[in-house]
Amino acid sequence: MDWKKHFDHIYCIHYLPYNNRYKKCVEELTRVGIKDSGIFSFKITWDSPIFDKLYEVCNAAPSVGCMKVGFAHYQCIKEAYELGFNHILILENDNIFLKDLLKFDAILEDMPEDYDILFFDKIPQSTTRYAEAIKNRRVGKCYIDIDKDFYVLANCYALSRKGMKHVIDCQERRLAISDTYLRFNPNTPEEPGLKRYASIISIAIQNPDFAAESENEKLRKVKPGINSNIDDYKRICVRFEDYNR
Repeated sequence: MDWKKHFDHIYCIHYLPYNNRYKKCVEELTRVGIKDSGIFSFKITWDSPIFDKLYEVCNAAPSVGCMKVGFAHYQCIKEAYELGFNHILILENDNIFLKDLLKFDAILEDMPEDYDILFFDKIPQSTTRYAEAIKNRRVGKCYIDIDKDFYVLANCYALSRKGMKHVIDCQERRLAISDTYLRFNPNTPEEPGLKRYASIISIAIQNPDFAAESENEKLRKVKPGINSNIDDYKRICVRFEDYNR
């Protein structure tokens, strides 16, 4: 896969101290050619008491850990924008990719040229809405035009320069979790004509082997049933055997 054809830079956010994630992450990044693409770098999350204060003041994240992750995403996007990049890919360190690299490459090759925010993993609010989107809002062979009917996942997504500016402006007004300003939100100001698409087949999913140590799982101990719609979608619609666990 020619990653330089599609992106100016690829960032992977690594959450310390999950070294088991790091080992699997490097294995996957190497397998799909990202690690040796020449346009790749890791971004390490860091601990600081400032996040406790930000969490207290902003109240825009479900946990301090989520706030740290959101800040790491912001750092990558801000750096890319200041360096003049036009298109970037953001990954998290618990991704596993499609086993079928030919299918993987075909999805990349079909990327809409006019995207601002492009998700390679997503969660529709219902499978009925998903089927409707595939039928009526298809873009090319492999993508759909998404709207407020979709939750989005920040584990694997691409941004244009316009998309970067949107996220930066929103995060600098109020720091929040990484997906808050990626998805459509009627209460969030955004650039006119911002175009959001998602791949019909996810090229990456969050590795379920690492679910127990995720921020989402920590939240479940406090708020049982949180994000149950995501669990239902993955249980019903995601073929885990298609991904390189």
